[in-house]
Amino acid sequence: MMNKNIVAQISETIAFIIGTNKDKRKTYEKSFQDLYKVRSKIAHGKYADDVYPQFIEAMYTAKNIVISLLVNIMPQGIDSMVRLMAYIKDLRYSC
Repeated sequence: MMNKNIVAQISETIAFIIGTNKDKRKTYEKSFQDLYKVRSKIAHGKYADDVYPQFIEAMYTAKNIVISLLVNIMPQGIDSMVRLMAYIKDLRYSC
């Protein structure tokens, strides 16, 4: 069995941290994958025009991750990456 690539892993994790239902999770997952493509283009010097809207979207996503971690996840006693990943795995299989 092949492991998911890092972008797929991160986007899925973000989706479960900030998405409150299946549709929102799908939207966040796709959004992060799109943002990562822009990041890759910039990092490889292939894209530099009009990245401000994507930057704002990335900052908004980062803010939502932090808020969700502080408000929804940490109060449940999830205080480590191992516990966070176990929590996300439980969410993934409960859908």
